[in-house]
Amino acid sequence: MDDADPAEDAVARAVRRLAAGVVHELNNPLTVLQLRADLLLEAPVEAEDLREQLAVLRTSVARIAAVVRVLRWLGRPRPVVRAPAALGALVRQAAGAVDGEVRVEALPAVVLPCDAEALGFALELLLRAALDYDPPTVRGRVADGRIEVVVAAPSAPWPAQAIAPDATLEASSRWPGLGLGLAAGILAAHGGGLTSAPGVLVAALAAA
Repeated sequence: MDDADPAEDAVARAVRRLAAGVVHELNNPLTVLQLRADLLLEAPVEAEDLREQLAVLRTSVARIAAVVRVLRWLGRPRPVVRAPAALGALVRQAAGAVDGEVRVEALPAVVLPCDAEALGFALELLLRAALDYDPPTVRGRVADGRIEVVVAAPSAPWPAQAIAPDATLEASSRWPGLGLGLAAGILAAHGGGLTSAPGVLVAALAAA
């Protein structure tokens, strides 16, 4: 007779998925860091070449920092505090938290009953995913009782699909699935969800 606890098995599977996602997310930028550092150490380079190499190193370090930020969020116990928050303020908060240009277009003047810290972090994760490809454009709309925040990065090769809260989405070495899986979980906790299509991420929320 098998005495295994199904709940414990589910937790173990979730931990393994998380560990696999962490390894995948950290291994690629760390490999780039090592190779670029080796190049800089092995041969003299011109100033312009050095700037290009350092730009690649900076991008890889930023990716690692983003993964660490996700893990810190996952591991930090925090109370859930729901209060009214303006969608525009949440988007601007997220845009201010990322290192890169973000263009914010028209957003509906709506106020959401939400955990503002969590929802702002979810939007930040979407912007970080987009910045891996292009400076993103953000716009919002209200339709069929739902609020949608659209993050566009035209060159991003995202698949057309709904993103599950526990997704790792290793579709390519540049696909930051760990963060998007977390963003999907936060959106789901607010009665919404996350979908992707080539060049677009769409965060859906229930209208108040």
